[in-house]
Amino acid sequence: YNEENNKHRQETILREMYEQGFIDWAQYDQAVHEQLNFTRSPGQEYSQEIMSYYTEMVIDDVTTDLMKLKGIGRDTARTLLYNGGYQIYCCLDTNVQAAIDAVYTDLRQIPYAGGSQQLQSSIVVMSPYDGRILGISGGVGEKTINFGLNRATGTYRSPGSSIKPIASYGPAVDLGLITPDTLVMDSQSVSLRGTSWFPMNDDRQSYGMVSIFSALQYSLNTVAGKTGTSGDYKDRWFVGCTPYYVAAVWTGFDIPEVIHLGGNPAAQLWRKVMAPVHEGLEYVAFPYPQLGPNTGIFDLFDSPAYYYDAYADDYGGNTIGYGDNNDYGGGYYYGGNDFFGYGGEDMFLG
Repeated sequence: YNEENNKHRQETILREMYEQGFIDWAQYDQAVHEQLNFTRSPGQEYSQEIMSYYTEMVIDDVTTDLMKLKGIGRDTARTLLYNGGYQIYCCLDTNVQAAIDAVYTDLRQIPYAGGSQQLQSSIVVMSPYDGRILGISGGVGEKTINFGLNRATGTYRSPGSSIKPIASYGPAVDLGLITPDTLVMDSQSVSLRGTSWFPMNDDRQSYGMVSIFSALQYSLNTVAGKTGTSGDYKDRWFVGCTPYYVAAVWTGFDIPEVIHLGGNPAAQLWRKVMAPVHEGLEYVAFPYPQLGPNTGIFDLFDSPAYYYDAYADDYGGNTIGYGDNNDYGGGYYYGGNDFFGYGGEDMFLG
């Protein structure tokens, strides 16, 4: 960096512009005699602006859209993005992002989970109504580089049981096969066709006749046929929804190893972020879906009396907290609002 060299380069470019007819003599003379304002003084070290994970995500998304729209390569699309005069509008909620950053940039807020590495985490907070991404973090601690690893958008890990509402329960509800009131037997005596393998609940216990509502709430694998946490407890998830926001949290190590922690670190981080986000919000209850009575698809007892015994304790009219392995959270008010969580383990939220 040298002011004299910069001045020489300025005059060279202006002379070329004059000689090629881009500017006249008056414009050339005025520009040459203008005082140059340098953003850095001689000897001052260059400091790169570090972009947020959200900004990087928007840049990547717009770049991909430009590539598809104009049939151009990534480098050309990125140049067009930076120099094409585009105005870009995004869905960032600064209050949500501030709550995320307050937790994720402070390593003292991150649960200690043993191992030889720093426990990592990512989070995405969205609107449950239209899917707008309101805030995001792709890692913990201070962000020191641009376009490094974004664990929220750039990695692939097993989702564990947090996928159950999408992969198992949701399609069955859409097809009219089950409702929250449908009864099913959670028992090791139940067999699966075509295989001798049978999924076990995380605590290796069975709970007899249960409603689909309970099966989902407590992630009973003998009902859902889906394993719990990812293999050997190397990835932990928590996905929770309130009437205002839905957020998904992943925790684990960059080089997978066992997470030595009694509770679910993902659920703990979810709580730390979402508590301040909901402060001062008006209480809103989840509307209860009217999906019909017990469908009887499993040919189980469907008498009103039996149904009531199996199901009555599931309705508190309040909140539901669910984890991928034995999380219990019914009746828990979160920030004055109902809360439905999915993807934790060994954690009592009520």
